[in-house]
Amino acid sequence: MKTNMKNFAAQQLTKKQMNEAKGGWRCLVVTKWGEGDSPNEGYWIDVPGNNANEAANNIKRPADAIGIVC
Repeated sequence: MKTNMKNFAAQQLTKKQMNEAKGGWRCLVVTKWGEGDSPNEGYWIDVPGNNANEAANNIKRPADAIGIVC
């Protein structure tokens, strides 16, 4: 998922977080897949990259991750 103003609004990020994410990708490290209407659980990380594939390749997969969504 490319970080853009629509995503910032949906995530309710602070202005500082928006500035930190600018120019890269914000990827979700999934620790538990959601079921039905329940969202996935996990945490966001900022990753450098020009596209989702590049960002995914730049992530060193955390030990607690069951998936990564960029």
